[in-house]
Amino acid sequence: SPLAPFTGEFLTYLIIYAATAAAIFSPFYTLMGYPIKGSTVAGATIITLYLSAIILLAIAISRLFARREEPFVWLLWVSIPSLLVSGASLPTEAFPRPLYLIGQLLPSSSAIEAWARVQSMGASLTDVLPEIERLSILVIVYGIVAFYAVKRDIGVNS
Repeated sequence: SPLAPFTGEFLTYLIIYAATAAAIFSPFYTLMGYPIKGSTVAGATIITLYLSAIILLAIAISRLFARREEPFVWLLWVSIPSLLVSGASLPTEAFPRPLYLIGQLLPSSSAIEAWARVQSMGASLTDVLPEIERLSILVIVYGIVAFYAVKRDIGVNS
């Protein structure tokens, strides 16, 4: 069954990166003097959905390549455009509509917007519900793609 290797890989990455996120967003945020106005539940929800979407996207992408080194070349090629359309460097209102829609296919676009509103402005989960919904949809879509990529990779035909 492809479910066991898929779940094992996903949970391994999720545990590692959740621990990293907890270390970064709790003591380091305080030490650096960043504002923490949002609730812990809202922040944890955004981070969990973001990490889940990114991990599932990475699992799917990694299965597209025959050799381990090839995804790194691809990621180098798309990392700067991904950063630009995520809204981290420019406000998303400044983008042409097609570029904005492409950016919405990346988990970072919704996560950055939600995180900034929750942590800097004190928004609640209901205030960032559209971003939460987009992240949830991306988790589902990337999860399905990643599952079938793992299934194909291990050679399960059922």
